[in-house]
Amino acid sequence: MDFKINKRDKALLRDLAKQAAEIVATPENIRLREMQKRHNKLEKGRPIIQCWPEGSWCELIPESSLQCLSEIGRYYEMELRQRLYWWNQLHDDTFLAATIHVPLAFTNSGWG
Repeated sequence: MDFKINKRDKALLRDLAKQAAEIVATPENIRLREMQKRHNKLEKGRPIIQCWPEGSWCELIPESSLQCLSEIGRYYEMELRQRLYWWNQLHDDTFLAATIHVPLAFTNSGWG
């Protein structure tokens, strides 16, 4: 995979990340995150409702709708668009995390 991202893709990804960061800071998202923490501690509370659209992302956000040109840019664009879609459309108890997964990249030289 080529890890170079052109300026246009960077601007688009920064805009999507800014939108996600604004949601992360909302009182509603903070409330949902705290509710999840209480649930993970096995504290009493109402059940958490989560909708998992796995297998249907290709219909919700088609590959053809992505705007980034680079392969790595399209990977992160899809990740961010999924989060924004989840928040804006599904309205379940899933909170938006303030972090994004970066896959481990390594090479093996054969030494050691």
